[in-house]
Amino acid sequence: RDVTEVIPNQLLEKLMMLLDPLSILRCASVNKRWRSVAVTPRVWHNLCKLRWRMRTSISRHRVYSCKSWVEVYRHLSKKLRMPKGIYTGNRTRVFATGRCNGLDMWVSLSHRPDCSLLRKPHEGGRMARVRITIQNTRNSKVWIPTKSTDLGLVALQKDGYIQAAIARQKPQRTLRNGRSIASMISEASKTDIGSLEPKVIAFNGSPVDCGMGDGVLLGPLDFTVIQAHMDASTLTFEPEFLERLVEIQISVELPYDIENFEEKIPLSGHECKLRKNWRRVEAKAKFKDDREIWKHYSMLPGGCMYLNDMDVLRDHERQQREYY
Repeated sequence: RDVTEVIPNQLLEKLMMLLDPLSILRCASVNKRWRSVAVTPRVWHNLCKLRWRMRTSISRHRVYSCKSWVEVYRHLSKKLRMPKGIYTGNRTRVFATGRCNGLDMWVSLSHRPDCSLLRKPHEGGRMARVRITIQNTRNSKVWIPTKSTDLGLVALQKDGYIQAAIARQKPQRTLRNGRSIASMISEASKTDIGSLEPKVIAFNGSPVDCGMGDGVLLGPLDFTVIQAHMDASTLTFEPEFLERLVEIQISVELPYDIENFEEKIPLSGHECKLRKNWRRVEAKAKFKDDREIWKHYSMLPGGCMYLNDMDVLRDHERQQREYY
């Protein structure tokens, strides 16, 4: 007897709830009974909860203006919806998005009340604190190195210049402008910028307090937030830094053979060393145009700036869609 006819529908539904979207679609092509189970609301509602960490009940799919949870998944995936977490969510201002090699990527900033850029601790100039959210939508694991020598985090500017992330800054052993090293270090500690090296600050929506580490291993539908600092030279405000960028990319590693590769399962997704039989690819995100960036900011007399309210922005966008 065919094994596809022996498995009861309830057990088949629970098994499909453990699969990724591609595997569910393959199950739907087995026969009519499997297809009817593969499109049930429970299967795709569970998949939406895993990918976007939503808390919407199974009966409220019409909140997203969709007729079924299959359409909800397709709609949110097409819109590049960001999963909810401590540094991510509906009110997170995203300035760059991308989808490449089975990875979804969002870029945001750590904002200050006056929208000014951070000052470098031991030298002149300013820098921007960038947060990169990466989600693995593949059916295999992804390794993201976070060491300064292996990260490969670079930003392409409009003038063609390629800018890399800042590594740890050590104080010089000489006096600068008559100021001692101790005074410069104490002043830098007051800026509360911490280590300048790239680091993982969140994993699957929860904060990470275990420090730096070599990188993070993402399973299917896992996501992480990486914080890095980038040089902003003589710029003062956040939109001035954002409008000169075209694209940001980060190096990740994928296994050559999904079914046969060596790995060491890390603790809580961290502290995992690189294995062999992995290949390096680039995850990319393109920045929005200047008009989309500047609509998040407003300039006040006297050279001050503030962030616009997200509810006001959504109402304005809704009015524009209705008008056009």
